Amino acid sequence: MDSNQSVSKLSLPESNSNSVLDKGHAPKLPVSSLPLRSLQLLSLRYLLYALMPLWLFWPAYLAFSGGPLYVFAILLATGAFALFVTYDKAIVLSDLGLRFPLRFLFEARLRLFRPFGQLVEIDFREGAYGDTSALKPEFITFVFADGARVSVRITELGRAAIKNILLALSLKCPDLRYTPALKDVDLDLPLEADSLGWLHPSYTQLWEEEMSGRFSSTSFVPLRPGDSLRDGSIKITAQLSFGGLAAVYLAALKGRTVVLKEAVLPAGASPALREKALVLFHREAEILSKIKHERIVSVIDSFQEQERNYLVLEHVRGLDLRRLVSAAGPLDYIFVFNLLQEICDIVAYLHSLSPPIVHRDLTPDNILLDSSGRAFLIDFGVSSAFIGTATGTMVGKQSYISPEQFRGKACPKSDVYSLACTLFFLLTATDPEPLSRIQSDSLPSAVLARLPTNVSSEVIALLSTMTEQEVSDRLNLLQVRERIKLILPDRAGVKEDG
Repeated sequence: MDSNQSVSKLSLPESNSNSVLDKGHAPKLPVSSLPLRSLQLLSLRYLLYALMPLWLFWPAYLAFSGGPLYVFAILLATGAFALFVTYDKAIVLSDLGLRFPLRFLFEARLRLFRPFGQLVEIDFREGAYGDTSALKPEFITFVFADGARVSVRITELGRAAIKNILLALSLKCPDLRYTPALKDVDLDLPLEADSLGWLHPSYTQLWEEEMSGRFSSTSFVPLRPGDSLRDGSIKITAQLSFGGLAAVYLAALKGRTVVLKEAVLPAGASPALREKALVLFHREAEILSKIKHERIVSVIDSFQEQERNYLVLEHVRGLDLRRLVSAAGPLDYIFVFNLLQEICDIVAYLHSLSPPIVHRDLTPDNILLDSSGRAFLIDFGVSSAFIGTATGTMVGKQSYISPEQFRGKACPKSDVYSLACTLFFLLTATDPEPLSRIQSDSLPSAVLARLPTNVSSEVIALLSTMTEQEVSDRLNLLQVRERIKLILPDRAGVKEDG
């Protein structure tokens, strides 16, 4: 289940080595002109470019004052060139490559047109800020095989143009390197777009061709905005994410916005495997539908259509903790531990069910704050019922999973480990070291300096015992709640709802 904010990172399809699409057979791109919004004065050279049109007045002055003719010609030519530079302010995207405006002549090493085959990397690190796993870039830098680096300010290019460029690159340069990976870059791109309206008119068809090509080996092509299910009662409004054999969408159901999760088995799966998967799907849907908690996003419905399984989930608008920390930096410890108390209560409810439900993916990405600051638990896509000693598949982000979960043996205390790692992130704005025990030397000195002397030792002890490598040595949720009371002053207790 996705947090479904109104803005999110762009999710492009993962490269697939079995895809029928390759560099030599990519569909033809329409020619598209992507105008830069303004001529940012990023250096003295740009400042000179901006002032050069004024030189057109100087030749007129010299002509009437009787100055040398060659000076008149030089200044006239310079002024004309300056006008051309300032007028040429669009990146032209064609089937063959990219053409940059004249202002990038030196960055492009005197070669403004660059074929796609010369592009080796897209670098977002210049001027980037925020958490290392969700950088907010200031520039998009095109890196070419000859070492040329062309940096364009993202606010100058515009979000719609960025989407056009990234889609074109996914079609024409499937092996292109992104630094950091595209999934770790927060481009603040709007997702609620009507029928992919942000694309060049010809791109919608190209997107469909690309999806069909990339997923042809698995017979899984994600739905696109405008598609409908259940005799038209559910209409897809936006893709949120997809990968492997699953996808997440925003959808409209009877006038309300919902989240739709889709899963499909590989085309070559045996009938027995399909039957077993269907039984497990219905079992998980039945278990999750029984969860009734105001702070846990609920399952509205489940169904199967065209051999695909669907969960219809409640849509909650808010801000996940990773984005909060990316914007605000490390959070105040009183706010963090009040929040931790709320989350402990939510997770304790899951563990109290029969059978207990282990979330398995308690990360900053899956804890949401609504507009009133209340915490919500989201994303049960990788949760499962903990039944007896049954083992499951290792899931979860590597910095937040416990050693036993890594071995496929998750239990309720695995969520305690993940909560400690989330707590570490909120206090430090960095992900913890995977599969490790958090100790005193794990916390940066700057973080410890912000904590009262009598609190820092308690925080370290709590994090350490929540991340014990052996499950038997690790705290349970009730013990965590008791330890939080030693950290928070009485006046900083959890506020009541409403």
